[in-house]
Amino acid sequence: MLQSTAMQNRPIGVFEVTLKLQDNPSIDLLVGALREHPDIGDVTLGLKRFWRGSIEADIAHFHWPEVLFSWKPPNPSQLRRLVRCLQSARRTTRLIATVHNRFPHYRDSEISRQLYAAVYSHMDGIIHRGRSSLDEWTSTYPQTADVPHAIIPAGMPVNFPNTVSRQAARQHFRLDNSGGVYLSFGDMRHIEEGEQVLDGFRLMKRRDARLMVICRSDKKTRAQRFRRHWFRARAAIDSRVRFRVGRVPAEQVQYYVNSADVLVISRIHVLNSANLQLGFTFGKVVVGPDTGVVGEMLRETGNPVYAPGNPKSLAAALERAYALSQDGHGELNRTFARQHWNWPQIAQQHVDFFNQVLERGPAHALTGQ
Repeated sequence: MLQSTAMQNRPIGVFEVTLKLQDNPSIDLLVGALREHPDIGDVTLGLKRFWRGSIEADIAHFHWPEVLFSWKPPNPSQLRRLVRCLQSARRTTRLIATVHNRFPHYRDSEISRQLYAAVYSHMDGIIHRGRSSLDEWTSTYPQTADVPHAIIPAGMPVNFPNTVSRQAARQHFRLDNSGGVYLSFGDMRHIEEGEQVLDGFRLMKRRDARLMVICRSDKKTRAQRFRRHWFRARAAIDSRVRFRVGRVPAEQVQYYVNSADVLVISRIHVLNSANLQLGFTFGKVVVGPDTGVVGEMLRETGNPVYAPGNPKSLAAALERAYALSQDGHGELNRTFARQHWNWPQIAQQHVDFFNQVLERGPAHALTGQ
C-alpha cells in the first residue's frame, strides 16, 4: 500500500483513528461522505486496529490525540508505546491528522503537549480548518513544516433537523418576540468563559434582549460541577438569562438555535468551534472571539468578533450582531455554508489530499522518531 492508489487505479482505503462522538456528528458525517465518493473504498473507524498494528488501509486519519487514551492523559509508558505504534503504522500506511484543538480541553499540561508532539511529528500530512491553524502549527511544531498541509473546513451539521420556525421555537420556550435572543450553546470549560458572556450581555444597551446558555455536557467532575453551580448562581441574578444543563437530543437542537437571533461562541482560548458551522447552517449571525480559525472565518464572512476576555468588546459585538440579524446577514451565512461546507465538496478535498500524500510517499524521518 505504499504506492499511490490513484496510480494503481484502485479505491483508497481509509481508517479513521477515532471514536464516534455523542455530541459531535462531524466524524459520522465525514465517514458517510467519504463512503459515497467513487475514489474511496472501505472506510472504517475505531482504535483497536491501530493499537494492534493491523490498520490495513492506505490512509490512517487521526483527529484528537487524546482520544487514543480515552480522553485521559497518558503516562510516560503509554506515550512510549504510542510512538512505537505510530512508527510501525508508517511502514505500511500513510498517516494524516486533522487539527481540531491546540491542546486537550481542560488539560494544557506537559504530558498533553508531549502527546500532541508525538502524534503530529509522525504524520505524513496535516489538515487544518483555516490558514491561522496552519501558520500556528508550523510555528509550534517546526518538525511538521516539511510534510504536506491542506486547509479543509469543517462540514455542515446536516444531521440536525431544521423544520421548526422561529416563532414556534420561541413559543416552545415561552419567549416573546419583542427583543433579541442570544444563544450560547456548549459546555463551559472555564469560569472566565461564563463571566465574559454574562458581563458582555449585561453591558449591552438593549434591555429587552434575552440570553440562553445551554451547557450541553452532563460530565460530573468536581471542577465541572463547581463551574455549573457558579454560573447558575450568577445567571439567577438576571431574569433575562436562562441557564440549562444537560445533553440536548439531536431533534431538539433546532428549537434552541431557531429561537435565537445570534449564536455566541464564548471562548477565551479557541482554535476551532463546531458552533461556527452550527450557526451558519441554521442561518444565524455568529459572534466569536477574534482568535484562531474562529476569528479568521468570522472576519472573512462579515460576522462580529470580540477581544477574548473583554466584556466591553463582546457587548459591542453582540449589539452589532443583532443589527446584522435584522438585515438578513444570517441568510448570507447559510448560503456561504451551502457553497463552501457541503459534504460532497469536503469529501473531494479530503480525497485530493489523500492522493497528494500517497503520491509523495513516506515523509522523511522527523526529529524525535
